[in-house]
Amino acid sequence: MSERYRLAADRAPEAQLAFDLTVELDLPSPLAALKPGDRFLQESSGLEGRLESHGVGSATVLLWRDGDKWVRTTWSLSTEVRRLRA
Repeated sequence: MSERYRLAADRAPEAQLAFDLTVELDLPSPLAALKPGDRFLQESSGLEGRLESHGVGSATVLLWRDGDKWVRTTWSLSTEVRRLRA
């Protein structure tokens, strides 16, 4: 996986001007290392997501799905992700 991630152009509506924004990616780490609100990419699939909350053994995350919508799901705290840095 690259050390950079391209933001706006992947999801921008056709009528919107895309600026080809990129962000830096941290090294892979377990989901447990993130704080609520942190954005990430799943290491194995490249899914973009945001951590909502975490408990003892699992975390609630929002995942970006095709069709311009976020989907809420639960993942293991040991899932390997790469935090998106602003």
